[in-house]
Amino acid sequence: MLLAYLQVMALWAVRVWRVGDEDSVGDAIGVGAFNLMRTAAYRELGGFEAMPMEILEDLTLGRRVKRARMRQCVATAPGMVCVHWAAGAAGILNGMTKNIFAVFRFRSVLLLAAAGAIALGCIGPMVFLALPGTRAAGVVALGSVVGLYRLLSRTNGIPARYAALFPVAAGLVVFAMLRSMLLAVGRGGVTWRGTFYSLAELRRHANGNDSGGA
Repeated sequence: MLLAYLQVMALWAVRVWRVGDEDSVGDAIGVGAFNLMRTAAYRELGGFEAMPMEILEDLTLGRRVKRARMRQCVATAPGMVCVHWAAGAAGILNGMTKNIFAVFRFRSVLLLAAAGAIALGCIGPMVFLALPGTRAAGVVALGSVVGLYRLLSRTNGIPARYAALFPVAAGLVVFAMLRSMLLAVGRGGVTWRGTFYSLAELRRHANGNDSGGA
């Protein structure tokens, strides 16, 4: 349920069909499970040493590739690469608790705005179905979701019927977003593999990594 939802949302967040366009700098992708780069390109970008304290090192590396006007493309190869990410829905949500605040560069306003947009766009259509004035809009929105699930089922092997759980998955993701923010702000940072990283330091390095500096 969660994997299918995250893949559908990724199609909206990153226009994968534009990733190969060198002029479309904003459409970049990085996948922690598997990235293939030429050694020369990796060294030219400074490798991971050029983005210290970066929680989302895979996404940041992808953005740096596009900003440097290097070529980038996306390929799907079901069964050729397999990496165990997390155990069950709880494992995925716990991983998101560490990562998802970093997506918004540790800015609470941006995360709250995104959480509201997800609630409106992903849970709202179910409410729209119950109201005569918005029923048509709800049907169109949910129909689009089903279409995306059917498209992705060709490669991810997840049956399209999981589209029925789209609002449930959205609710869990919003919960993980808010939990990620509240825990990081409350603790003053993030703990990863036994090491605590302060929020102030993470924000400082996030700004440096976004600007392309070390």
